[in-house]
Amino acid sequence: MFDTLWGQPAHPAAARTHGDVYAGFHLDGRPVASGEWPGARAVLNGEVIKDEVYELVQRDGRRVACGFAAGPIRDQNGQITGGVVLFRDVSEERRIQEALRHSEEKYRGLFEEMDEAYAVVEMIADASGRWTDFRFLEVNRPFMRHTGMPYPVGRTATDLLRNPNPRWAELYGRAADTGESVRLEEGEVTLGRVFDLNIFRLGGPGSRRIAVLFTDITERKRAELALQKGEQRRLVALDMAGIGDWAYDVASGELHCSARARAMHGVGPETRVEIELHDRLIHPDDRAAVQAARASALDPAGTGEYFMEFRFLPVDGTERLMQSMGRVIYEDTPDGRRAVQIIGAMIDVTHRLSVARHRGII
Repeated sequence: MFDTLWGQPAHPAAARTHGDVYAGFHLDGRPVASGEWPGARAVLNGEVIKDEVYELVQRDGRRVACGFAAGPIRDQNGQITGGVVLFRDVSEERRIQEALRHSEEKYRGLFEEMDEAYAVVEMIADASGRWTDFRFLEVNRPFMRHTGMPYPVGRTATDLLRNPNPRWAELYGRAADTGESVRLEEGEVTLGRVFDLNIFRLGGPGSRRIAVLFTDITERKRAELALQKGEQRRLVALDMAGIGDWAYDVASGELHCSARARAMHGVGPETRVEIELHDRLIHPDDRAAVQAARASALDPAGTGEYFMEFRFLPVDGTERLMQSMGRVIYEDTPDGRRAVQIIGAMIDVTHRLSVARHRGII
């Protein structure tokens, strides 16, 4: 084994000292001096050396990483009479360690530079075993940006937030107890933020370590709420004006109607409204003109505007006068522009029909 590692016999005849024959380097590239070898230090200084690594230079110039252990041999009076040196080839171990280090650096870079925030916490239970708090063990840089919190490692949620959302301990504890990941949106009032979170346990059963991958979605939730409120205002305004909005899907033939538009057709929310049903409810004398106007609006060469006034016979059979207007939505395809949808509205103007009849106009 000695010959294999050093690339030469253990006791060359011409050797005067260890350094005359054997060459090696510290891991920082410095040559190993004669008095620095573990065996020399054990014999000369009485040192006990454990797990020191040097690169040995073989006769052909190749370098081999070797791990050394050494210690002195003493007589009954405690005098050093010799030494023992153990060494082994650790080249493969170092290659594995280097590969692991490279992998860790690569993923550490990804961990630090990704957009999502990431944290590892350790759960804390009270005397009864109920999860009540957690301590931050590790976070990436985006954590501070997404939360607005100071660097938290080593501190508990209670220490940082004073009165954190109790749901955090509940959710993290559930992941710790079951090993099942938890995906949800949850807010933290203290921070004034809402997060989209993926919570999962690190390790097997009994592990208290929980990882959390999350993003701050506060602005998105505010925008959604504003959009929702705007949609509510729009629906109220349409309803008060007696307008029923609809969207005609060209491919499926379905007419997506608001509640008021459904009421105008005389159907409930469970009925699928298709364009054929809509056309059947148009007065026979007006039906062809309405269909022609719709076809003209759907023509990519046209204006994409649709407006018609027609008599309508809802399911209950009561004749109504309707105004219907809309605008076509087109999309570009390899074969050219094509119509995909008409978005529009219906208004009941029956009072005008009644006035006209009263005056004998129709």
